[in-house]
Amino acid sequence: MATSSVYSTSSSNSTAQLSSYFETLVRNVMTVESQSLTRLTTQKDTITLQKSAYTDLSAKLSALNTATKAMLKSDPFYSLAQGRKVSVSASSGTVVTANAGSAAMAGDYAISVTQLARGQKVRSAQQAYADQALGLSGTFALGGAAERSMTGEVTNETVTGFATAASDSQLIGKELGTGDYFVETREKDGAWQFRVVDSSGKAIDIVKNGSSSEMTSDWQQIPTDGGAYDTGRGLKFSFEANGYSSYYRNTENAAKVSYTAKGASITVEASDTLNDIADKINKATYGAGNEVAASVVDRQLILKTKNTGANQSIGAVDVGTDTVLQQLGVLDAGGSYKNYNVETDSARNAIFTIDNLTIERASNSNLTDVITGVSLSLTADAEGKTATIAVSEDNSSPKSYINTFITSFNSLQTYLKAKISTTKNDDGTYTRGSFAGETNFRALNLELYTAVSSDAKNEGGYLNLIDIGIELKDDMSLAITDSSKLEKAFNNNYADVESLINAVMSKVDNKLSYNVGDNGYVKRAIDDADNRLSSIQTRITTQKSRLTVRENSLRQQYLTMQAQIESMQNDYSLMSSLLSYNA
Repeated sequence: MATSSVYSTSSSNSTAQLSSYFETLVRNVMTVESQSLTRLTTQKDTITLQKSAYTDLSAKLSALNTATKAMLKSDPFYSLAQGRKVSVSASSGTVVTANAGSAAMAGDYAISVTQLARGQKVRSAQQAYADQALGLSGTFALGGAAERSMTGEVTNETVTGFATAASDSQLIGKELGTGDYFVETREKDGAWQFRVVDSSGKAIDIVKNGSSSEMTSDWQQIPTDGGAYDTGRGLKFSFEANGYSSYYRNTENAAKVSYTAKGASITVEASDTLNDIADKINKATYGAGNEVAASVVDRQLILKTKNTGANQSIGAVDVGTDTVLQQLGVLDAGGSYKNYNVETDSARNAIFTIDNLTIERASNSNLTDVITGVSLSLTADAEGKTATIAVSEDNSSPKSYINTFITSFNSLQTYLKAKISTTKNDDGTYTRGSFAGETNFRALNLELYTAVSSDAKNEGGYLNLIDIGIELKDDMSLAITDSSKLEKAFNNNYADVESLINAVMSKVDNKLSYNVGDNGYVKRAIDDADNRLSSIQTRITTQKSRLTVRENSLRQQYLTMQAQIESMQNDYSLMSSLLSYNA
């Protein structure tokens, strides 16, 4: 007998699995009820694409904003200052290397090197072995004395005395190096201030306002009612309670003291080799600028000051009754260096002339205080040689900033143009850009073009970018169209170029200001998109959960109906069989 078309009673479908008929019913119902979820998903995709467009726009706006501010004089990171380039022509070799900043004055400088700076060097006697135990024990100090001390104290009515730290535990920062130090004082805005400088006038780091950890080289206020002040670096001094005066390093009666740092303590054990001793020396902690380097050459211990200059000293001394340095042959019985040649091993300054002016410096490299704006480094073979240092204008840096601006400007404008446009497709339909309805961006696009192409009132002799060879081309892209005109403007009227560009950048910056930054329109649009996406995602999650419950409910209902139909079909089949049998 034929079975019902609604459900087949085959044994494989008699479990809790829905038949294809009921499965189709479930899918049809869920398709209808999922339409709201589909709409939410479509909205999410649309907003995600729009957010992506805003994010891309934000990056392009940020790039243009950065390029603009680099050429805006009022910005702290103004970078359009004309650069300098430097070349060196030497009698032989290189003699000197030089780098010039924008503050350097163009011109030629003749340099002649008499001698190079060097540190002090001393060596031990030759040992039997470098890698076997020497059997020596004891302690010696390097890079200073056995204990820190001071001499040559000069005080005044403001600074009344000096002292040294009694123990290493009182040090907060690295100990001062051996040398002369001055306490400078001044009055500013009704408050008395002080700082500590070295013999060259360089301000040094000391404890800031009595802090337990912070250091500063800046001027700071003299403590109320004066009193003792600890630099945290081994040197102390005291202020009068009141009645201060201004004193500087180069003035008479400035507070001064000659400070001797405590040397690094090196303890040698009987099992130490010559190599072990050199390693301990290299790992030790020294006062600032008092560092000593050790090496072993041909079984001799070589000691050198890491820094150069006439004031450098290895400062080697045996501590107490120990005689390690004496036994090594570094010191003689009187405490003087034993293997020492004054001609080749003593410390000295570099001596050279610039345009016949004799100059002396403690270092051979990074000399930034000889020619204004120029950093000099004497080469290792410079002694007895001459060279000419030529400093000239360099427009490559300002040009690079202009090119960066042009690239950023064109990138933004091309992007905006595409996004605010509506394009007709081949099939007669239209595709709207992401910002087609954004009047703000349409206005920005036009305003930026106007900012770079219109006259910009300024104090210089140029009125428009076209006057220096920069203009909008036929395709509306900004470009340097006349490089020679720009180069000539840079070389002959740099201040006027700066003035014009500053005026143009001011206009561009004004047009960008509404759209950039954390409070700008684009950032707010991105935040709004994020909020809408979050809200839609919450609704999607809720909707999915509801649809899952609904689908499970439908399946349960249809499973019940399915079971009832199956039971009725079974009953029908049984009755038919009985009737056939009785007949």
